[in-house]
Amino acid sequence: MSAASDETHGEYLRIRVAAMVPNKSTTFDLYILINGKFICYLKSGDSLSQDKIDRLKSAKTDVFHIKEEDKQEFKKYVHDRVTDSSLSSSEKAVILKESSYALIEELYEHPDVEKALNDSKEIITNFVEFMDQESDAISNLIGLSSHDFYTYYHPLDVRI
Repeated sequence: MSAASDETHGEYLRIRVAAMVPNKSTTFDLYILINGKFICYLKSGDSLSQDKIDRLKSAKTDVFHIKEEDKQEFKKYVHDRVTDSSLSSSEKAVILKESSYALIEELYEHPDVEKALNDSKEIITNFVEFMDQESDAISNLIGLSSHDFYTYYHPLDVRI
């Protein structure tokens, strides 16, 4: 999760809008960056409607920001969604794929790779558990990554 800072608000991490599940409340605030300022878009405990997510995507707003201190809450949110029996395997695959972009950015941008890897264990564990528990998980993930192969793997290649 790449960090940006604001002298009045501290460190922020980028997360993709597509990692958010419609009508599921968050345990962290979501911010958007407007003219160099982080503006709270959604308060903890609130949820995004599918319509809001669609409007953000159509407006070319593909990322939110969360405070660095809420990184664990975001990881828990991802884990809870991936283990949510009301979501389909393909919905879970999208959540994992989109949340993994933040992981890749963090690995790419973080000077301490060992710390970044340790911080990323939870999302990696979610990936492994998802593939073990969902019979069509691998095909869902392959289908998603094939659409965006270069974007998905290029940062890893550059970092290595």
